[in-house]
Amino acid sequence: MSEYIARERALEILNDIGGCGAEPGSYTYEAIQDEPAADVAPVVHAYWIYQKPYDEYTWRPYICSSCKTHGGKHRTNYCQSCGAKMDLCPPKRDKDGGDTDA
Repeated sequence: MSEYIARERALEILNDIGGCGAEPGSYTYEAIQDEPAADVAPVVHAYWIYQKPYDEYTWRPYICSSCKTHGGKHRTNYCQSCGAKMDLCPPKRDKDGGDTDA
């Protein structure tokens, strides 16, 4: 899996090291500026909310905690609507059905 760093941050690091020639117009600066940018997006983490089916015809009981759309009949690793990664645990519920901090 690839890791990415912002171009500006890479130039700052080189300037902090000193003597690396990362000032505008230098070969190092131009080489970093000419490197193609990666098309990346931040990862959204979420969890499935189970909604008890109210009748036998409800086929999509799971709701995404990020985009609040119905996911489907089965839990998957990603939301089909927004692409959120389903790796969080849902909050614990108290006896009245509210969220707890524990």
